Amino acid sequence: MLSAQSARPETAVPAAVPTTVKALDIVGLTLAYDLTFESIQAAVPGFESSFANFGTGGSNAQTFRYEGGPWPAWFFAQRLGTVAVGLAVTLVAALPFNWFRTTGGVVEKVRRRLPLDETPPETATQTASNSQTPTDTADPAVSPSPVGDDVTIPPVTRRGAGGFRRVLTMELRRLLRGQPRWWYLGAGLLAVVPAGIALTGGGTEGAARGLLSLVAVWPLFVWSQIGSQTARHGIRPQVLTSDYPVGQLVGEWIAGCLITIVVGAGAFAIAVATGGPTALIGVTGLVIFPPSLALAAGLWTGSPRLFEALYLGLWYIGPLNGGFVADFAGVTARGTSLGVPIVFAAVGVGLVVVAAQTRRVYTNLG
Repeated sequence: MLSAQSARPETAVPAAVPTTVKALDIVGLTLAYDLTFESIQAAVPGFESSFANFGTGGSNAQTFRYEGGPWPAWFFAQRLGTVAVGLAVTLVAALPFNWFRTTGGVVEKVRRRLPLDETPPETATQTASNSQTPTDTADPAVSPSPVGDDVTIPPVTRRGAGGFRRVLTMELRRLLRGQPRWWYLGAGLLAVVPAGIALTGGGTEGAARGLLSLVAVWPLFVWSQIGSQTARHGIRPQVLTSDYPVGQLVGEWIAGCLITIVVGAGAFAIAVATGGPTALIGVTGLVIFPPSLALAAGLWTGSPRLFEALYLGLWYIGPLNGGFVADFAGVTARGTSLGVPIVFAAVGVGLVVVAAQTRRVYTNLG
């Protein structure tokens, strides 16, 4: 939605900004443009641009004095609409939320009229009241597993059928399993449609940049599983005493890289078709860096949160907004020419080496 603000014409005066752009303005970019336009025109006659009041400046940057002015009437209506949409989204999220179920209230009355639960409230209440603790179990040999229901480690059915290829296959299955259906659909479209466009001679540099930015964020929640699974699922002792404690870690990383290659195949094809072999520099950074950062952050913290926070910040500054210093995906020409993606790829390899050494230390400590 932030990127949609660039849809306005380059020479548009405030009155000519499309209504859809104003409606989607969730942070006030269009308002700032509207308020400062006349002041900019007074300081720089004939100035024509879409974002005169934002940017990184440079040798041609000029300063203008803003004298103030009233907020336009459309902004109040747009803010009110934004609040209404936010409250509606919150209500939609609250209806199926049943962690702290109550017997009264407006939300509960609406919930009863909607098929939101697989288990009726009476059955759920009875089940909760009849639940047994481990000490109440009739069979002392049966005890609940300390691991949550979201465990995705495949069961062991054969002994002596190891090998790194088997480890890698299991890691691929684990990372790809459990994603929502729309994620698989989007990943398939990203992999196939751009490749078809490239093979038919279509595609532009702008399309390549947009696709690379999308590929750089679509597998986010696949990458975030890397590195932290042993802590999240309580299986660190089993992994550390296995035949492949370090190989399992490397298998996670390679699986993440392979998934990135598959999802981004179409975007990579268009990037190479429009930008030439130098586009492979960006491909290298995009394939190697995200899984590497996820591996190290997940291993050291036992949680995907650190990776998600750090990576989203880098993605927002670099691939999405064209900040070449953080352009690990080769979206900007300047970042590619300076070899920024190669630097990120090298950092990624270094993170993998450090993570592997950390796992080796854990293994030796028992």
